[in-house]
Formats: sequence, structure tokens, C-alpha cells
Amino acid sequence: MSLKSREHSDQLDYEQTDDFKDHHRKRFAIEAKNSQLKNPQGLARNKTSDLKGMTLQGVMAIIAVNLKRIIALRKENTG
Repeated sequence: MSLKSREHSDQLDYEQTDDFKDHHRKRFAIEAKNSQLKNPQGLARNKTSDLKGMTLQGVMAIIAVNLKRIIALRKENTG
């Protein structure tokens, strides 16, 4: 016998819907990109304490990720 609250049962039902599965796929892609920014690009820790410096660090990390993606795509097309 399993004891589940009504909210738990409703959540389990919702997780079986196409709407949830679509949302989960999109969220998975976003989290992968966030992880890429956080770990290899250094956004896990701010290097400065002011807003201007943090903004610059974020912009530079995003530019670096985009450049890596452009290089990878160009290698695919020429390779």
C-alpha cells in the first residue's frame, strides 16, 4: 500500500502529460547551458563586488560560450 497525498497524486498525473514533458525538455537544455556558463566559463564565482564588474563578467562569459559554439559549427561545416 502506498500513502500519497492528493497533491502528490496530482503531480504524478501532471508529469505524465505532454505539456510537462515539453517543459522538462526545454528546462534540461537551459540547465545544460547554465552549467556550461557556471563551470568552464567561471560564472560560479564573481571576480568583482560591484554590479558593473559582475555584468561585464557575465557578458564576457556569454561571448566566450557563443564563440566556442561558432567555432564548433564552422568545424562541422568544413570538416
